[in-house]
Amino acid sequence: MDSIYRLALILPLLFALASPTLPATASPQALSQNTAEEIYALAAASYARQEWEQASQYFRELIEQHPDDSRAAEAAFYLGESLIQLNQPAEAETVFAEFRQRHQDSIFATRIQFRLAECKYLNNDLSAAETGFQEFMERFGDDPLAEFALPYLGELYLRTGKFDQSHEAYQTSLERYPGSSLADKCRLGLAQALERGNNSGQAEQQYRMIADQTQNRLANDARLMLAKSLVANNDWDQASKEIERLLANQPTPELAAEANYLIARHDMSESHWEESWQRFEDLLNEPINDTLRTRVALDAAMVALRINEIDRAAELIDQVKQGEPTPGMLEYAAIVAIDIANRRDDLEELQQLVNQFETDFPESSHLTRCIEPLARKHYDGQRFAEAATRYQQLVDLVTARPELVGNLPAWRYLLGLARIGTAEFAEAVTELETIEDFSGNREFEAATSFAIGTAFSAQGKYPAAIPRYRKYLKLMPDGADSIRCQADLALALARNGKLPEAIKTLGPVAARHADDQAVLIASEVVAEASLQAEQLENARKFYDILAASDDPQFASRGTNGLLWAGDQQLLTRESVKAVIESGLDRELACEAIVGQVQKLQAENEHQQSVEILTQLIESSPESKFIPEARVRKAVSLQRLGGEENSRQAIGLFTEFITSQPGHALHDLAQYELGWAYHDAGEFKPAFQAFEVVADQLTESSYRIDAIYRAAMLARQLDNIPESTRRLQQIINEAPDDELADYARYALAEFATKNKNRDQAIELFRSVLDNPAAPALDNPAKYWLAESLYQDGQVGLAENLFNEIRAVNFDDHQITSAVWLRLAQCAVRKTDWSTVETIVQTRRESPGNQTPEYQLNYLEG
Repeated sequence: MDSIYRLALILPLLFALASPTLPATASPQALSQNTAEEIYALAAASYARQEWEQASQYFRELIEQHPDDSRAAEAAFYLGESLIQLNQPAEAETVFAEFRQRHQDSIFATRIQFRLAECKYLNNDLSAAETGFQEFMERFGDDPLAEFALPYLGELYLRTGKFDQSHEAYQTSLERYPGSSLADKCRLGLAQALERGNNSGQAEQQYRMIADQTQNRLANDARLMLAKSLVANNDWDQASKEIERLLANQPTPELAAEANYLIARHDMSESHWEESWQRFEDLLNEPINDTLRTRVALDAAMVALRINEIDRAAELIDQVKQGEPTPGMLEYAAIVAIDIANRRDDLEELQQLVNQFETDFPESSHLTRCIEPLARKHYDGQRFAEAATRYQQLVDLVTARPELVGNLPAWRYLLGLARIGTAEFAEAVTELETIEDFSGNREFEAATSFAIGTAFSAQGKYPAAIPRYRKYLKLMPDGADSIRCQADLALALARNGKLPEAIKTLGPVAARHADDQAVLIASEVVAEASLQAEQLENARKFYDILAASDDPQFASRGTNGLLWAGDQQLLTRESVKAVIESGLDRELACEAIVGQVQKLQAENEHQQSVEILTQLIESSPESKFIPEARVRKAVSLQRLGGEENSRQAIGLFTEFITSQPGHALHDLAQYELGWAYHDAGEFKPAFQAFEVVADQLTESSYRIDAIYRAAMLARQLDNIPESTRRLQQIINEAPDDELADYARYALAEFATKNKNRDQAIELFRSVLDNPAAPALDNPAKYWLAESLYQDGQVGLAENLFNEIRAVNFDDHQITSAVWLRLAQCAVRKTDWSTVETIVQTRRESPGNQTPEYQLNYLEG
């Protein structure tokens, strides 16, 4: 820490300089032969020339060799002064303290009091420094050194959060010493005291007054502080102007770095991650001070995570730890390190970092933020005991410390699920039933009810489980877990003796989702109950579902069940085998079978298709219909989904394409190969497969669709130019095709993302002008309205928003955005009654998804 007043306080020597003629300097050996008067003269000459190191050596030599000389006391004082100038406050404090103890009535008493307080300040002992300067002002308030003591007090009060006292000290200094060399520093300190004391308006005026004085050496400092104040008040427009003025005024490199840091921070707050990242990287490549470098590195690490530069983020955190970070910086760095471990899916490292964070920062306000990823990682890894422990910890923390940020209902929900995972079903019910606040989230409320039903069922408490399942289905009839919930409800009904209701519940879902494991489990229970009730038709219906399963255990039990239920036609594969092995019109039979399979595929009966075709290929490998059978089997495998099925399909398509180049189904196989790769998550070979259809199989009926799929995959592969080219190709070659509208819509999305509003508006209008793709009508109309609004064409935008305000978009945020934009359009026209009506209507709407703060803002 440096003294900002030291150079103004070089005190003249109080002794006469008349002495024998001596050399300008002398060695220690020569000094030992000189008198006290001669050494004193050398010290005085060095002091006068501001040769502080030489002067301190001479003063120290005089004190040590001639401690009883009358000049020794003054030499001790000036030794302390020299040490102050050498920026050695700790040693200077020792010298001044010893001087005051030995010479309490010295003429230097006033200066000693000042210097001791200053040394405390420079040694970062702020409390003692504050007391020292207060005592100085009480005893020597009229001394000229008060000109410097008052600014020191102002700064001390500012740093210790006593803003009113800081304001008073700076104000007093300015009133008593208006022409002081420290007046500008006092004015700047006064502005800081006003700002931190929540008088931002007066602070800004004070900052501007200093900043506009271009001859003031602190003008740039003031402008930077003004910019920071404006940023803190969310006035970035004005702050950016002040930063531009600062950077245009040739600031010091340090101030320029601070200004660029503000810009980077603003980019970060606006989620402009790439721009923010580049600015942080530029700053790290500049010779900035260590404190700013640490702050930049911390923020850069956080941005690096946003752009998926995980290794770079880790490097930055290591740099922070190797420096001299403050405790707050260390805490922030620890939080980022936890985020890095979480993104790397390194559970062991994450566990270690969270444990260390709990040890190092037990009172941190970010404690829950650091523990939650670990809890989630345990849960996702099905380590339910560890997950339950951590979620219980989160619940307990937020309950005991309400100031901590946390999602208590969600944590109780996940804790309940973890308890289900550890078979602690009663505890799970207890935990889940404590959730009362769902904040209008129907999905969350439904999921909680479903979880409670699951825990009740696991305990055999089916009467208690049934209403919980029904509540889920009432709240979320098409929810993500609706299939499983219906299956579990049917199982609970069957186990509770309500077979007709069980059959009615399970029948429709089993018809659509026969491969779902929950459906298979419920089907077995309902089939057994039906068999026991001698309802053989229902028993065969649900045993048939099991028998057709890919799972050999379910299939085996289904077959046995069918035998018990008296079904003599067990397997369709056997029928195919019998037909082929009969030897009668084998080729006709093969052709008929392939034809029947096409019908089954048209009805999405792909599992049965695979079974029949497998039997056909095995039973009649020499048939001319086998190549087509292989293609049809591959199609059904691809439709069934799953990694293994996709792999088999890829192999069959590839083999067919290679071995049957002139076959009529060549283009179908090439096209379906693209889909098989796509469904397997291999987007590059999928793109290449669709490219073949698009560019080589020009007569194929699949060509336009293949071009569109290639365009979408190019976008997914971040090859936007190729995606754009393909989309334009569709528009050029098939302008009236439905996919041309989808191409225009995708291009409009690109234009919107690139903020090319004119192009976006044109493209969205072209989509609306072409009725080939009616599904795009409302989305295109919404985004056209949004683009017009962003382009300042409020009237046109309002008309479109009014046309679609009653549309039930799948995305509730879009529905809310429509109403919000209508209100904002009304604001633009100062039509306050309309704004008020919209706000009131949205509040009363049962499905309102508009955030309350937006409604409050519009209402305000």
